[in-house]
Amino acid sequence: MRTEAIALLSLVAIAAIALAAVACTNDRTATFTPAPLPTATPAPSGRGTAIPPEPTETPKPTATPTLTRTPRPTPTPTAIPTPKPTSDRAVLTALYNAAGGANWTNSDNWLSDKPLAEWHGVTTDWNSRVTWLDLSENGLSGEIPPELGKLRNLEGLVLNGNLLRGEIPAELVRLTDLESLGLNKNLLSGEIPSELGSLTELESLGLNKNLLSGEIPPELGKLTKLEWLYLHENRLSGEIPTELGKLTKLIGLYLHGNQLSGEIPTELSNLTKLEWLILRENRRTGCIPDALRYVPENDFAQSRLRFCSTLTRPLKPASTEEVATARAALTALYNAADGPNWTNRQLAERQAPG
Repeated sequence: MRTEAIALLSLVAIAAIALAAVACTNDRTATFTPAPLPTATPAPSGRGTAIPPEPTETPKPTATPTLTRTPRPTPTPTAIPTPKPTSDRAVLTALYNAAGGANWTNSDNWLSDKPLAEWHGVTTDWNSRVTWLDLSENGLSGEIPPELGKLRNLEGLVLNGNLLRGEIPAELVRLTDLESLGLNKNLLSGEIPSELGSLTELESLGLNKNLLSGEIPPELGKLTKLEWLYLHENRLSGEIPTELGKLTKLIGLYLHGNQLSGEIPTELSNLTKLEWLILRENRRTGCIPDALRYVPENDFAQSRLRFCSTLTRPLKPASTEEVATARAALTALYNAADGPNWTNRQLAERQAPG
């Protein structure tokens, strides 16, 4: 019985081995699908560290992709900014420092942060640019700073009646909008800058009562809008330039109290709008052009010069008959106009020459 049981177990074992071999053969022909790894669960406390899950790999591309560059926008060129000119405030500050501003009679609001229009003597336009500067009789001293030539919108510069000295800066020629330039009654010296002839908008030029010397620049004849020219009471010499005859809008010409010599140019006869012509106290010679006799305000009587027409026409002595006729006419005027009550009867009572 025991022998039979052992034999039976042997047969069962052989059959199991045969079945296992058949199963292995079938598994080789089947597609193997791996089971997903389980997500690790943290081990309870006291049982060791849990194994972290393996990261899932990202599939690698089979080909290297072509990179496409995004074009950068072409930058717009930026213009180089023009250097900002010196501000009007800085120019006025330079004037204050150069002309003894601390001692001015009136320096209200100067060097303050207030608008320039509120500084004493300053007028500005809508853009806060200085258009008029009037510091007459305000105690200015020292020299006129050349920085004033940077007030490009200036129409009027009036510094009359101060103690300014030195030369007139040629930089004022940059004030191309200037209509009025008044520097009279100062201590300015040197020559009149010929560059002033470029200020073609000038209507009034006052340089009188200074210590200016040299000749009158003929370039002043370019100031065709000029109406008033004051050069009197200086130390000017030489002749009156003929170019002044081009100033056809001139109303007043004041040249007295200098050292001018030579004849009065006949070109001044072109100044048909002239109402004031003062020439005394000079060293002039010759005669006065006849066209100038009609200037309403003149000082010809003090010049000791005669009109040119009286020099070209020889004087003819009057005959006895002509004298008698003239006397009879004057006597008739005397009787008709109540001569005995005249303030001065000397002419009417004068005896005829024998």
